[in-house]
Amino acid sequence: MLSEDEWNAVSTRLGVPFSLAKGLDDASGLDPDTQVVAATVWRGYAMDLYQELTGQRLESSWHLNFVRNATYGPDCTGCGKPLRTSRAAFCVACGLEASVSTRVVVQA
Repeated sequence: MLSEDEWNAVSTRLGVPFSLAKGLDDASGLDPDTQVVAATVWRGYAMDLYQELTGQRLESSWHLNFVRNATYGPDCTGCGKPLRTSRAAFCVACGLEASVSTRVVVQA
């Protein structure tokens, strides 16, 4: 899982404009094949950075969509795994209620 600082470094490589990737001023002049190649190259750079940060290689750049820690909820106090969302009702891993696991005060 990536912290926000790490995610920002990786995500900037995912969103590099084609004009920057190819050293051009206007991306609209690139043919579709060149755009695909440029995007593939920069996704590879993002995956390389992820591997440098974590020591793990992902199978596909698509998996980068699921490694941002802020995407998930807080860690469960029962098992330590992240809740699926910040509004989760319970921990899927251990079944502990989120009001207990996240120490959120539930109003009656």
